[in-house]
Amino acid sequence: MAVSQDSAIALNPLDILSWYDGPQVPDPITFVIGEDWLDKPNLYPRQGTMLKLIFLRDDLFTGYDREVIDEWIADFERTNPEAGLENKFTAETKGCQPDIYQRIDFLKERGYKWFPEVLLAIGRRGSKGYISALAMAYVLWNYMAKGNPQSHYGISQEKALACMIFAGKKEAAKMNLWGDLFAVLTTAPCFTEYISAPLAESLTIYAPFDFVRMRQLAARGISSAKDMASFQILPRESTLIAPRGPAGFIIGFDEAAHVKNAGTTRAFGDVYNAARPALDQFGRDGFAILPSSTWEMVGHFYKLWELSLEREPGKFGELAPSYPDKLMLQLPSWGTYKDWERAHLLPLFPQGFTGDLGEYDPSHLPVLPPLKGAIQSYDEAMRREERANPDTFKVERLSDWATAMDAYLNTARVTQMFSPWEGRQDGPAELVMQTTGPLIIDYRAHGDPSNVNCRFGFSVAHAEPGPDGMAHAVFDLIHYWDPADFEDHTIDYDVVTDWIFNNVVRRFQPSELTFDQFNTPATVQRRSKMVRGAHLQKNVQVYVRTATAQLNWATYETFKAALNMGLVHAPPHAEAQDELKFLQKPEGQQKVICPDSGPVQTKDIADTLAIVTASLLGEQMRAFIASDLARQRPGLSLPGGVDPYDRFSPEAVNPLASQLGRGAMARGVRPGQHPGGGLGGYGRRTPRGASPGSGRRHRS
Repeated sequence: MAVSQDSAIALNPLDILSWYDGPQVPDPITFVIGEDWLDKPNLYPRQGTMLKLIFLRDDLFTGYDREVIDEWIADFERTNPEAGLENKFTAETKGCQPDIYQRIDFLKERGYKWFPEVLLAIGRRGSKGYISALAMAYVLWNYMAKGNPQSHYGISQEKALACMIFAGKKEAAKMNLWGDLFAVLTTAPCFTEYISAPLAESLTIYAPFDFVRMRQLAARGISSAKDMASFQILPRESTLIAPRGPAGFIIGFDEAAHVKNAGTTRAFGDVYNAARPALDQFGRDGFAILPSSTWEMVGHFYKLWELSLEREPGKFGELAPSYPDKLMLQLPSWGTYKDWERAHLLPLFPQGFTGDLGEYDPSHLPVLPPLKGAIQSYDEAMRREERANPDTFKVERLSDWATAMDAYLNTARVTQMFSPWEGRQDGPAELVMQTTGPLIIDYRAHGDPSNVNCRFGFSVAHAEPGPDGMAHAVFDLIHYWDPADFEDHTIDYDVVTDWIFNNVVRRFQPSELTFDQFNTPATVQRRSKMVRGAHLQKNVQVYVRTATAQLNWATYETFKAALNMGLVHAPPHAEAQDELKFLQKPEGQQKVICPDSGPVQTKDIADTLAIVTASLLGEQMRAFIASDLARQRPGLSLPGGVDPYDRFSPEAVNPLASQLGRGAMARGVRPGQHPGGGLGGYGRRTPRGASPGSGRRHRS
């Protein structure tokens, strides 16, 4: 159809529909920088690389783009040197998935135009919200290009299509991610003719076919005050009801890692699970983007982060991504702005590119303009901030993951616990798991059976003097049983009982072998019978530790004080270390719990470590914990408030001796006598000239 220049000026979007279904779609970079499109030319080079990745445009990769992507892959492999089929990744992860090129090929072969889910774990002020807004605008333009999107996706013509932006509170959404998208759309030349109602809490945009619908109504003499725009851009508070109803084609979650339950606000995972099904009806064209700084290694954002990296054996035995439709990029705050000083010198498109719409002369391809500086850089001011608050800096600037922001224990102290004890006087600094122990050493052991479908933790330790003149708790054996290793995923207590008897009772002969009260009476009775019939050289007391909330709190506070003073040492044990690092203390409560989400959701091993440490060092640590905690000593949970640790007092005989069985008066010695000889209770050496058994009470 030939149209004169004068008549073309008078054409409106309705007339244009007689020629084509909707507007044309350029490539994503042209769409962002082009003066006829978004007109945002001040793009940083690495922001351009990010957009090309999001939209699978490997055909637009320049040499510079590939250098940057290879750098991100190398960063990932450097920060995850042992990443493999176990799918365990470090808190300091950086870069992108190393199989990013394979993911792009996988999606393009199946007709995708973009990654359906994008996770941008980038430090504060790293432009993740701005990049997300540019990406959402491009997805929206692709939907508009269908002319009548409802018809294309088989949706009722009257049904609005929603781009929903979630944050902890609606005001936060309006100020941040929704605000970024609102600004991009309302200032873009290409959207000007389609904007319907730019309001304070919503933005509506016409699809090309909306003009046809409105003229059809007018032809029938119907005048409606209803907004007929097909697209709604809505800020949403993170509630379970907010995602329901609209046909969501784009979902954005602002700072998802930080959204917790508070009042009507629900945790991100709950809202994500409620909102994600809205994308299903759009198939390959649904789009979810999650820009967030890192936070805790708990919650659903971290889970999605793990899933984006998860790999499994492929068709030919090689590792393949379990979720190839997820893109993950993790960068420090300044990672997006690198190379800003040479932005105008870098090619923006590959040689010979003529544009998706044929708009370029390959010999005169556009480049970015000179930039004035980086919004964030690792400069002297940033280094001062790092020195002043290194833990917060790691999370908010470096985009490292924290185990838990309300972690009960200092993670550095936990790491130190499993490191070599350089000041050790009576043994090698490098601790290793022991298989047996000398009779002259006083060992304590504790098992945490939990229940048959949870882990069973167990540990053995002794005390020995340190260079500071104080007793240190040294762990000799740390072990656990996992239900997954048993038939029907149920722990067989007979197997566990036999293992403990053969590997602990016989080889270490601990003075105390205790167990938590849950689900253990029968097994404790069996262990006690086995011990009595073994005719061991030392008396081994086997009994149930009756726990109370007060006792548990006192035990963990004792352990924490000893840990902070560097008095606890253990051989390397990954599961035990993780459990300790993820322990949490609920605000306003005197209790220690494990997370209910994230990579670590147990504390069975941690409980045994704390209990054994308190058993060994409890008396010593009384001077270092608060007076109210001293009044909560474990003895208060037993009949008459008697402290079972106070067995060496020369003033009286332990009144619980008859209840605990023969030898309960002391750990092999009479009142007033130091156990194990000349170390005042450490049980490490016997006096010179004495036999190893001379300090023990004779057996009848």
